[in-house]
Amino acid sequence: MQTPAGFRPSYENCVALLVRETGQSNIPATKGDSFCFTTIKNRMVYVTVTQAEPNSSDRETQVVVNATVWENPEILNNDVG
Repeated sequence: MQTPAGFRPSYENCVALLVRETGQSNIPATKGDSFCFTTIKNRMVYVTVTQAEPNSSDRETQVVVNATVWENPEILNNDVG
């Protein structure tokens, strides 16, 4: 989920954003954009795009990001990939 302007990254704020907003995928990314998402092991991830370069062979964008990852041990499922 792309974060709104002024978003303060934290585990709780990312959870709240994902509860309110769902269903986005294949979102274009440009330098400075930030996103929250979950992993298959229920980790919460916040990334900020530091570099974005369009791939000339298709419509995909290759990005470099800074990332923060939080774990919630109450819901972390170590048996999932």
